[in-house]
Amino acid sequence: ATATSPAVRGTAFQLLEQHPLPSVCQPGSRVRGVDVGTRKIVAFSFDDGPWPSYTERIMASFESRGLRATFFMVGINIQSYRSIAQAVHDRGHEIGNHSMTHTYNTSTIAREIPIANELISQITGFSPNLFRAPGLAESPAITAAMTANGVCNVFSTIVLGDHLDPRLSSSTLCSRFANTLHPGEIVLLHDGGSHLNTVNAVPCMLDIAIARGYEIVPVSELMLSGIPYSGPRP
Repeated sequence: ATATSPAVRGTAFQLLEQHPLPSVCQPGSRVRGVDVGTRKIVAFSFDDGPWPSYTERIMASFESRGLRATFFMVGINIQSYRSIAQAVHDRGHEIGNHSMTHTYNTSTIAREIPIANELISQITGFSPNLFRAPGLAESPAITAAMTANGVCNVFSTIVLGDHLDPRLSSSTLCSRFANTLHPGEIVLLHDGGSHLNTVNAVPCMLDIAIARGYEIVPVSELMLSGIPYSGPRP
């Protein structure tokens, strides 16, 4: 049976289907973007949360436009802000695994995949099938752990650099987004930590995509809309 979860469409809640991942996103595989031809469709993803205020504000920006996002969450932040993680799920946004401690040690990342998945499952009742390694790391150990735990490694086609120090301004982030937007992109941004400029740039990015006629969907829905690829954009 297909699971459902409540999702916000403006101010009204609906039950939206949670689809299984397509076969091209098999456990252990890597996905960078999706070949959707000329169909205008894009997914936004946010790393390192959940985080007080920031995660909520990003959700509100999407929901006020009837949209959903994907949040790759760090386990220690979930433990600190359990109610925010629960709200992300309850409001129909997508949650992915981003390790427990955000280490860049590949052996530790591999060990943390099942621990973070179990934590997310305990809090939300939903076991993620999307994973993003900190630093977009890869190794045989990570691949084996992903395969064993039924997740694929979601990379990105648009990395706007909102994690760089000093932080880029909101206007710079929005301009970079406008200059790099193409069909089938997975946008990588951050909601955890010191990312106020990202939070403030999200409405601008969404409005640009909408004005250009783009559908904005969670990562798993984007994957179902075309052919995911692991290397450079086709």
